[in-house]
Amino acid sequence: MQKFIKSLFAASILFATLAAHPLNTSNIELYLNRSQPTLNLRFYIFNLKNLLMLNRAPTPNDALKNKEQIIKYIQKSMLIQNNSKICTLLPQSFAIDKAIAIQTTFILKCKQNIQNLQMRFNLFFEFDKTQQGVMQILTPDDEKLFIFSPHQQSYQLTLNTPPKPQSFKNFIIEGVWHIWEGIDHILFLLMLLVPSVLLKKNFKKTLLEILKIVTAFTLSHSFTLSLSMFNILNPPEQLIETLIALTVLFTALNNIFKLIAINKNWLLAFGFGFIHGFGFANALHEMQLSSTHFASAVFGFNIGIEIGQVVIVLFLLPLLFTLGKREFYARKFVPLISSAVAAVALLWAVDRAFVLHFMPF
Repeated sequence: MQKFIKSLFAASILFATLAAHPLNTSNIELYLNRSQPTLNLRFYIFNLKNLLMLNRAPTPNDALKNKEQIIKYIQKSMLIQNNSKICTLLPQSFAIDKAIAIQTTFILKCKQNIQNLQMRFNLFFEFDKTQQGVMQILTPDDEKLFIFSPHQQSYQLTLNTPPKPQSFKNFIIEGVWHIWEGIDHILFLLMLLVPSVLLKKNFKKTLLEILKIVTAFTLSHSFTLSLSMFNILNPPEQLIETLIALTVLFTALNNIFKLIAINKNWLLAFGFGFIHGFGFANALHEMQLSSTHFASAVFGFNIGIEIGQVVIVLFLLPLLFTLGKREFYARKFVPLISSAVAAVALLWAVDRAFVLHFMPF
């Protein structure tokens, strides 16, 4: 009953706050009940006028043009510490909502398991003393609501229990989702699959050829994933993400200019798999694993990646094999799709190398 009354009271505060200041309220959602803590922040474009030093009402176009400045301002205005150590807000998405608001998403990256949070929020407070920030925090076993204002800019939160360790099954699921959500990894695999059906073999032999490619990729990325997770070798994340984009670019260009023979594509998979392994490790690092579950996490995550890859192969191969029998496939389809992927990969490489954040995915 007491919990219900507290929830009702919190909801009434939230409703009253939003009703009183529809344009001056930022809505914050912090998800601590996920393997990768995530922060969503939504605010109205109207509030950007002073930040962007405009003498008129800001537009969605103004927001998009000044995306990088706005993201940096958010990161400066939302400070989160865990056990007195600053956590990093990594931008994931920046979108215009119904032409009146901005919806942003960040990954919260802390060096330790989240237990004691110190939070400070002052978005637009220096421009408008009526500003407020309504923050909802979802923890593994509870929900919290905080109201930030120019008079109350800081809060502390101590979790009742440390985060529950994930099961082996959960790590497998995380691995599957990571490969499915990793568009760069999928495009790399696609660029290896597309020419494989041109070897003019039957379906069984084509499948064996592709399994050879996937196996080579598995062996190499498993090696560097393990090196990174056991802190033997940890290249900078920005460097790895840029190199992954370049592996996609090279593989796509190889389909056009035939630098390496199709039946040697397994060499590309093996060589570039070492780089992709560090990318997989970066995702696993963000789960803030305890040492007691380290080995099972690495093993389970790797299995999940392989399951995800096999599903992609089984889904795409019948379609590609059927199309590969048509005359236009080698002459038009392969160069066209490879050119499109090469263009995307080049944009990724530039975006990641110079941290420009202009790519939406």
